[in-house]
Amino acid sequence: WLLVLCGLKWAAPPWRDVARTGEFTFLPKNSPSLAAEELFQKAWGVPLASNLVIVVRRESSPTGLLDGDKTFINDVLREKLEKIADEETASLQPQLAAKADRKNAAEEPTSTDDLKTITVRTLSDKSVGRLLNSEDKHASLVLMELPTEFLDSRNSRLIERVEKLIERDGELQEANLVPRGLDLALSGSATVGRDMMRAARESSRDTEKWTILLVLFLLIVIYQAPLMAIIPLLTVAVSAEISLALLACLAKAGIVNLFSGIEVYVTVLSYGAGVDYCLFLIARYKEELDEGATLDQAVENSLSKVGHALVASAGTVICGIFMMYFAEFGKFSQAGIAITIGLIIVLLAALTFSPSLLRLTRRWAFWPRVSGTSLSQTAGWVTATSLWSRLLDQNWGQLAWTKVSELVRRRPGTVLLTSVTLMLPFACVGVHFHSHLSYGLLSELPRETTSVVGADAVAGHYPPGIAGPITVLIRSDTGSFLSEDDDSELTEQARTIIESLTEQLRSQQGKLQLADIRTSVRRRTLEYRAR
Repeated sequence: WLLVLCGLKWAAPPWRDVARTGEFTFLPKNSPSLAAEELFQKAWGVPLASNLVIVVRRESSPTGLLDGDKTFINDVLREKLEKIADEETASLQPQLAAKADRKNAAEEPTSTDDLKTITVRTLSDKSVGRLLNSEDKHASLVLMELPTEFLDSRNSRLIERVEKLIERDGELQEANLVPRGLDLALSGSATVGRDMMRAARESSRDTEKWTILLVLFLLIVIYQAPLMAIIPLLTVAVSAEISLALLACLAKAGIVNLFSGIEVYVTVLSYGAGVDYCLFLIARYKEELDEGATLDQAVENSLSKVGHALVASAGTVICGIFMMYFAEFGKFSQAGIAITIGLIIVLLAALTFSPSLLRLTRRWAFWPRVSGTSLSQTAGWVTATSLWSRLLDQNWGQLAWTKVSELVRRRPGTVLLTSVTLMLPFACVGVHFHSHLSYGLLSELPRETTSVVGADAVAGHYPPGIAGPITVLIRSDTGSFLSEDDDSELTEQARTIIESLTEQLRSQQGKLQLADIRTSVRRRTLEYRAR
């Protein structure tokens, strides 16, 4: 097992190189959002996947933003952001070109020069500039349109650079370029995605840490033997690391697909199932010793008597989780494969690695309690007359379980009725609230995170959803939307279509729960935005 672990760790690529980030790439191919994104990319040459939104606001002035503020936005802030965008675009272009070539394998390779990936829009933008100003005139948005999804890890560096630029002690403030009294905050879907991934990483580390500590505590309390608690933990730790390394190798070979975050599910479920399987084996091992078997016989007998039960127990879980493979959503499907592989490996480890550890540790596995291992009490590390030894001899856990079993035997109906009565309120609460699910992204993040602070700044001047609008993409197969005489203007037919759609949505604004409706029919925008 240790040799396999070392070999796989040496061969496995870094997890970040094989795990895909994002969310929309895992949707079914026929999803409306994916179809619209593909059409958008085909028309404009770059995907519109996520955005960064810088909120520029002035609260102190009764007339709103000053002329100097608008000059700062157009001449200073925009220039700084475009410089960052150009530098980040250089690192993104080869990856986006490769992605485009994979989609259009039959066509000529895509030149990186054809991919202008990050666009900065301000209030002076001829297409959507007027949509970026608040109705109270106290705020304006600076929009950075990104080609990467909002949960793409490649956004992190760009967001950090923008943060350092606009924060209170950032580059703009240090250079005294920000007009006095002007406030800048960062929002947008990409910022939300970055904060979500950061919170998920912190949560996964905490989950793994507390899982190990809790399991270790429970095992020590149950067995009152530190080494006996370490054996299951060592088993699942080795098997979990082997599982992750094997999955990374399979992903590198193109056999399986992985998403960023699946390692948390594999690790936690491996710990839960692996410890459970080891407890089956150890409990039977202890029973064999109590019945007078030698240490060698106890290992052999326990495997032969509970091995089939372990396989059957694990088999039901493995088959059930593998059914996730048939889910339409890519992440669920990938989780079905990855978790199944992890559970198979942890089962094999429980059947082979744990017995080997029990065989090697022999009587020391039950230290400081060695009674029942065909050894005298003096073989322990504490004297038989010590207070600790006398307390251990009481076997408090066994006494408690004996009392429980006697109670169930004498009064089965009373125990059943009492159990149902105690658990029924919790079941009723679960049934009542089973559909109360939270789909809010910001509501799950701490209030002090960048995206939440930025969203609060936006909410003070704009309708909800302004930073993440629903975009309706209109396609015509009968002709161009642009006028033949002036390609900066739309045809009368295009104007009619957009205005008609706008009016229809406005007439159903309350029914559709639209907070705001904005449209632009200038130049090449050809878009209607609803929030």
